[in-house]
Amino acid sequence: MFAKQFAGFGLALMLCLVVPLPSPSWAACKVNSSSDGIQHGSVVVGSTVTICGSAQSVQPGRKSTVSKVQPKVQSKVTSPVVVKPAPRKANQYDKHRGWVTPPVKAKPKVVAKPKISIKKVVKKTTKITPPSSTSKSAEASFNVQDLAVSVSPGLQVAAGQVLLFGTNASTHFGRGNILGKNAEVRFSFRQVGWQFGDDTESSVANPQKAFWSEGQFEVVANATYSVAYRLAGATAWNPSGAEITTSAKVIIEVGVDLETQTQETADRRVLLVGEQCRADLSVFGCG
Repeated sequence: MFAKQFAGFGLALMLCLVVPLPSPSWAACKVNSSSDGIQHGSVVVGSTVTICGSAQSVQPGRKSTVSKVQPKVQSKVTSPVVVKPAPRKANQYDKHRGWVTPPVKAKPKVVAKPKISIKKVVKKTTKITPPSSTSKSAEASFNVQDLAVSVSPGLQVAAGQVLLFGTNASTHFGRGNILGKNAEVRFSFRQVGWQFGDDTESSVANPQKAFWSEGQFEVVANATYSVAYRLAGATAWNPSGAEITTSAKVIIEVGVDLETQTQETADRRVLLVGEQCRADLSVFGCG
């Protein structure tokens, strides 16, 4: 009983551990075209574009004949051969016995041995190999360059001071290899948008901006790119059909104008007066 329960628990544990593996990202690629036996496509996720490719090589079926030599033994028994007795010999003289006739001894019958012949037999076999195919898949990922924001004259300014903003956004390329072929990705710069943190925006590439109140302002730049790719040997670019947006931000600290602060300090200096100013404003120092 315990063994059955343990076996059932083990089976349940195995079923829990069997989970479907995630499909490779190239399977999600939208196949655009095929060149040189390679099907290729692209997929954009976040700020990364993945170029995928798959190639299939087909081996045609073959028909071959295999010859195999096998020895074949054939036995052939010849007819028995009877040996006739030797002819009688002439009388011979024996000094003790005189002329005598020697006896004739008949030889036994001799049967010829079987004659063995070996014949080579060629056996031919036809072998048919069915056609087969082999598939290979690969992918290469490319990231858009990091966006950087520049501010002139600096990140700490006085209220009302004009700032010039800019980015490093521009068209750039990425290069890799897929199934032995060079792959190239083009990130084409489209536009950049600005959010200055004071409910104002701009779509100018290099805007000028002044902040009129004190405090910290988070300025965010968003650069948009279109994506296309091509494999070695191709002249036309394959658009991915998607855009990539990358962002960067800076913190602007706006303080009091130094000239204004200096003037306010000067206005609050101590003066010597001749009499009380409340009684007569024409007294020295009260004007």
